[in-house]
Amino acid sequence: MKRTNGLLSNSSSLLRLYLIALIFGAIFISLNYLLLPEVDIYAIVRAFAGEEYARIQLPEFRMHHILLTVHILASLGFTLCAAYTLIPMFWSLRSPGHKLIGYVFGIFAVTMVMSGIIISYRLPFSGLRGVVPNVIFGLALIWFYLVAVIHARERRWREHQVNIIRAVFVGLGIVLARLYLYVLVNIFSMQSREAVYWIFWLGSGTNLLIAQMVIIWLQNNSRLKRNLAPTLVPYLSKKSFKRK
Repeated sequence: MKRTNGLLSNSSSLLRLYLIALIFGAIFISLNYLLLPEVDIYAIVRAFAGEEYARIQLPEFRMHHILLTVHILASLGFTLCAAYTLIPMFWSLRSPGHKLIGYVFGIFAVTMVMSGIIISYRLPFSGLRGVVPNVIFGLALIWFYLVAVIHARERRWREHQVNIIRAVFVGLGIVLARLYLYVLVNIFSMQSREAVYWIFWLGSGTNLLIAQMVIIWLQNNSRLKRNLAPTLVPYLSKKSFKRK
């Protein structure tokens, strides 16, 4: 398998660093819930989301421990599959591991989305309106993945790759959501219930916008079209964005 050299200059480096930051942030969030004692989780949640959220929502989480654990483990698996995109040995679309990880990625994505929607419905801290962004972005993630699989079967690699980029960025929007939560509650003094509603729109919405900007940039950068080595994820292979 021939390996292409990564393009690690200028904007491509910033994009890769951004993706790495999202991945490590998502792993950190998952491991906090899985490994830390409850008193430490309470302190972290109170610092980010406020006293009301920590006091009301954490006991509810404990009552739905199995469902929450399934969601967190699926989210962790989704994140690790996204992280594999940074490993050079997987940068070829012909790699045996590429197809396998792709299907595993899909299983984790669907589990993460469906469990997240159920949690938002069973524990509506922001009311039923808080379920709406979870449903919209969750189904969008699944849609991007399914379209990517269809395009891969049709060997339409460019379309496959751009939809995987969208799926990864939407799925990792939870990291930005947590940052937005801290800013809205602690800097803008927004009530926790209102902030929790907005963060899901802002987190995945911002990341989807960034993903689309990345795709447009890659499609229009003349230097990359001449020698389009992997710059962000392995899906951005040499032939991906050539004009048909």
